[in-house]
Amino acid sequence: ADWSQKSASDERNDLSDDESISGQVVIKVPFGRDNTIQPFKWLGNGPMVRLLAKEKVAFTPSALDFSVSVQDNESIRKARLEETPTTTITTTASRRFSLSYNLVPSISLSFGRDYKSDGQLKGYRAKELVEAILTEFDFGVDKVMNQNFNANYNPKWVSWATQSFKYSANFNYNFSNVKTNEKNSSLQTTSGFSINLQPATLATKIYDPRKQGVQQKPPAGTSRN
Repeated sequence: ADWSQKSASDERNDLSDDESISGQVVIKVPFGRDNTIQPFKWLGNGPMVRLLAKEKVAFTPSALDFSVSVQDNESIRKARLEETPTTTITTTASRRFSLSYNLVPSISLSFGRDYKSDGQLKGYRAKELVEAILTEFDFGVDKVMNQNFNANYNPKWVSWATQSFKYSANFNYNFSNVKTNEKNSSLQTTSGFSINLQPATLATKIYDPRKQGVQQKPPAGTSRN
């Protein structure tokens, strides 16, 4: 947690005070690398099922993060020609959740969601906001929410080409005007496919002079007239 306080005055302002309190909690769940199984190993080593039998499937995520932060700012201003000071208070909270999961070596998934909330709209200061979070999971009024999802598929079908399939979706919610209850949201999705060919590797698969030379080499103990 951080706390700071500043008090000043100048030729224009008789009073210029600022006080700030902030705190953050970050939780990261570690997962070991030995988190895969081979559920199709029983299929054996046949030519049609070899790739599936060797496939490794993860049974836990690769990363899991969660963070919460609270900030309270109070500003007091009084110009020399004013009779009463003006006090401005902002109490906000933000939280984020993210998850990454490699289902199989060729498929990776990620999901994340974050919020920005206004505790002052419910009359919370820093202490009340922390108590509301711990007892009621109440972060105030959610004003901004962002959510993202990404999926990547990079199969290894053949050695002479690499393929990539990508999909992403981003959702945004914004409580833009509290007085008029104005809200808006948007959704954006993107998908794509790419392939990278390696002609030299393909040519070697079709015709390899080194293999041809080995096949044409006469057996030991024979001679040609």
